Amino acid sequence: MFSRFHRSAEARRKPAAYPVWSQHHVEERPLWRLLAAACLLCTLATAQLPFITINEINCDTPGTDMLEFIEIYTIPSQSLVGYTVVWFNGSTGVDRAYFAMDLTGTSDVNGFYLMGNTGVTPVPSQTWANNILQNGQDGIGLYWNAPAASWTTAGAGATPVATPPVGAVLTDALVYGTDDPAAAVLLANLLPGSPQINEGANGTQTAGDLSIGRCLDGTPNALDVSTFQQMPPTPGTFNTCVPAFRISITQTCPGPITISVVGAQPFHDLYNLIALTCSSPTGSGPLFGINADLAAGSPLTAFTYPAGTDPFHVVADAAGAYTLVVPTSGLCPSTFQISVEAVCVEALGLGFTRVTSQTTGCVLLNF
Repeated sequence: MFSRFHRSAEARRKPAAYPVWSQHHVEERPLWRLLAAACLLCTLATAQLPFITINEINCDTPGTDMLEFIEIYTIPSQSLVGYTVVWFNGSTGVDRAYFAMDLTGTSDVNGFYLMGNTGVTPVPSQTWANNILQNGQDGIGLYWNAPAASWTTAGAGATPVATPPVGAVLTDALVYGTDDPAAAVLLANLLPGSPQINEGANGTQTAGDLSIGRCLDGTPNALDVSTFQQMPPTPGTFNTCVPAFRISITQTCPGPITISVVGAQPFHDLYNLIALTCSSPTGSGPLFGINADLAAGSPLTAFTYPAGTDPFHVVADAAGAYTLVVPTSGLCPSTFQISVEAVCVEALGLGFTRVTSQTTGCVLLNF
């Protein structure tokens, strides 16, 4: 690895891509995204879009970097005018912008928008010169209402990541490297609490080109890089990857809790342990399992799972996924906080298992 001050010209370059949504991915999208797509298909994006992500990048390609790209994933057939991609140098301690480009085109019918070198296939909607996107440790920010002209990208006066132009809205970001130390300043300002994503772990670039992208496309959401992983480059189309075995817990308040598992083997047995805990009244205990703290006759005694579901032993579907929706109405007093803990064990046979778990913070519910 070269330091920022002793890198080759090759080490200081990288590309981009364009957006798409396919029908086989539509059913993986939350309902609000589908509704947003239906409502906005015929509009021009002169207003901020409700869903837009940095979906995949390739900063380091074999030889001189001539296949760099950045791929945006959003609602299909939308103008992206008003958005700007900004690149940040992550090794200076101040971490300033070194490149900015306004988006000028429209996402394709699948929601992809591709930017990159002229040698990228398919041809990007917007291009830059070869070997420009740096290998890391660096960052990319996708901003609304922060045109390229408002950023200084050269010299000691280049705009620091900590002080973007007035009115700028950060809509998504990625901090990445190729076996580089973490860019602490970029992470603190763009993605606090998130990791730096490594495109070049274990010297993989010597064995063939790899990109880093979301698995699956667009998941879990903007400003959340938890599903990024190394994969073969797929500019302008759906990522070819195997999602990590993971569980997620989401809730729109007030409303049901959705517990989802992805990345299991198709039709494999899954065993779940789920606990919901009320913080009010004082001392109340788990909502699943034995609950000695709440008196008999409480709303908890009336709680049942949705008809036809069994949350403890289930079988993954053909895509290796399972979703349980847990109703929350009537479980606790009218105003309370609830935390959720879920563990899923996949039985792989002969005693081999994989385990995934998540615990949420307390969420305030009002009924």
